[in-house]
Amino acid sequence: LCAIPYSVTEDGFERTFQVNHLGHFYLTMLLEPLLLASAPARVVVLSSESHRFSFLSSANLSEDRLSNPTGQGFYPMLAYNDTKLCNVLFAAELDRRCGPRGVRAYAVHPGNMVFTGLPRESWLYWALFLLVRPFTKSIAQAAATTVLCATAPELADAGGAYFNNCCQCRPSVAAQDEVLAGLLWKTSQAMIGRAVLRIDQENAKHGVQ
Repeated sequence: LCAIPYSVTEDGFERTFQVNHLGHFYLTMLLEPLLLASAPARVVVLSSESHRFSFLSSANLSEDRLSNPTGQGFYPMLAYNDTKLCNVLFAAELDRRCGPRGVRAYAVHPGNMVFTGLPRESWLYWALFLLVRPFTKSIAQAAATTVLCATAPELADAGGAYFNNCCQCRPSVAAQDEVLAGLLWKTSQAMIGRAVLRIDQENAKHGVQ
């Protein structure tokens, strides 16, 4: 999701954060046993060059900073930029944790202004997409870097890296911060743990197994 108005999901998280980062993190955690059993395996995390415009750091990262609970000071593009940094940090930390066991992770920028309907909730960004569409990648072209990272034998030892235009690139300084990546991992685990506990408690009230 990109440039959407502030809203909170039924799980209690700001929607851009849950859809762009937390949901992917949780799905990967659920798949981790299967990924390890299937090693060698790869996880490709879709990020964006927008990660360079995030102001997240190990000094200010918190649950409230990641998932604005009140909407105060919410800015849609900043929320998007933060989640894209989360994507790069997640891929790097996943590779550090699972790479030695045969599961490699890669962060990928698909291309600028790819016409996918991503900004469908913002007429301004939709108009901008239409304006620049002749100069941007097709969806097939945008998928090339993702496919490369998922399948190329020569990238088997390049886990944890960031790729753009089918080339390995240096991400932002924040994206290379191992302390920040570890903190994001632990914070994401805690947020998911509480959300799952709430769901289990609600299900128990209604006799749902």
